[in-house]
Amino acid sequence: MRWLGGISSRSDQMRKFLISASTIAALGLALLALWAIPPRSVEMKQLKKNHSKERKTLKQRQRGSNNIMKQHDLDSESKQRFQHNMKMQRQLVKKNQRQETRRLKQQCKAA
Repeated sequence: MRWLGGISSRSDQMRKFLISASTIAALGLALLALWAIPPRSVEMKQLKKNHSKERKTLKQRQRGSNNIMKQHDLDSESKQRFQHNMKMQRQLVKKNQRQETRRLKQQCKAA
């Protein structure tokens, strides 16, 4: 297409312009989306940090308990009961953390 002279150069310029305009528009929309996200409140950050610490301590406690239980010879029923109790502890922590997060979100919406 280069041998046509002015036609290809104009189409090349138009193509370059359209590509750059669409790129700028896409970047602008991406930045707009980032600005639309409300920043997390200090309370929410602190809650997330506390939840993370709580999960880590539970995991450490359960690892320790599991290591102790491995040292003893137990029947399968006792092992299953122990594993079930560990699972229930994890679910309880998860449920309580969800409730705390929902409560804080509702308080933020109400305020």
